[in-house]
Amino acid sequence: MLAYQADIENAEIMSAGKYDYDKEVLIHSLAPDPKSPKESRGVGLYEQGVARFRDGRYVGAIEDFNEAILLNPNFVEAYFLRGVTYGYEGQYDRAIEDFKEAIRLRPGYAEAFLFRGNAYGEKKNYEHAIEDFTQAIRLWPGYAQAFYSRGTAYFSSNQPDRAIEDYTEAIRLKPDYAQAFHSRGNIYFDNEQYESAIKDYSEAIRLKPDFVYTFFKRGLAYGKINQYDRAIENYSAAISLKPDYVYAFFNRGLAYEESSKRDRAIEDFSAVVLLKPDYADAFYIRGNIYLASGQYNHAIEDFNEAIRLTPDFVYAFFNRGLAYESNGQLDLAVEDYTTAIRLKPR
Repeated sequence: MLAYQADIENAEIMSAGKYDYDKEVLIHSLAPDPKSPKESRGVGLYEQGVARFRDGRYVGAIEDFNEAILLNPNFVEAYFLRGVTYGYEGQYDRAIEDFKEAIRLRPGYAEAFLFRGNAYGEKKNYEHAIEDFTQAIRLWPGYAQAFYSRGTAYFSSNQPDRAIEDYTEAIRLKPDYAQAFHSRGNIYFDNEQYESAIKDYSEAIRLKPDFVYTFFKRGLAYGKINQYDRAIENYSAAISLKPDYVYAFFNRGLAYEESSKRDRAIEDFSAVVLLKPDYADAFYIRGNIYLASGQYNHAIEDFNEAIRLTPDFVYAFFNRGLAYESNGQLDLAVEDYTTAIRLKPR
């Protein structure tokens, strides 16, 4: 059994949902009402910007919103949607300035507080983010997205209990909120409450059957409770949805190895190194499997590559020494054991 375990938390998992908004809801919630011919021209430019925003042509959309604001400096909807567009472009400081102006023009603008909070969150200014999400909730107590976003800010600022409370409230308000189930499941996972995590991940998948990262996390949770067949099923589902999902191949390989299915494990780690040739851990683990299978030359080749990629990989030196010793190459084995001792004297 491999002692090595890799619980890879892909950054995409944590960011999933931060800008997962229905663009049509954002657009149709805005209803500019022109009061003059000049403002009518501004509305025309605004609507052109909306069309570009809808199609993902964010630079052009920003240009249109700029012109609309020049024609009508009090065009609150244009400030808001330009701020949203800046957020999609990763220009969070500019987004914050636009949301500030939208709030100045319309102090009760809950959506502007929400999106400004998201921008602060992206800048890791969680204190300000939480303040904005809280204000959005005061203005709109049934705003599920605000509870979800505040929960994410609490989670990111190491307040998991408060995060769970907010995710739970978001789910109460919006029972089909797949991302909230997923995120609450992540906290249960981190707290080693794997059964609760699996329950939330399962609900997220029921609501969103193509939720690739939730299949991956449910696979990790099943692995933690030694249900390797179910873990493999979930990693396989993730791979079917995302065929280049390196970490799903990696962890499925671990699950196959734990299930004594070494050939399948080798296939998965071989897929990993094809997709990510600099993944030293994958070479190391495949080398371990070859070593346990008596395929010493293959094991040595993999440990060589792991060491080339990570020159201070002490366990790769040690296990390559084992492979050399088993292969009758005693001088080389002694060299590797000596290097391992030098790297880790105790």
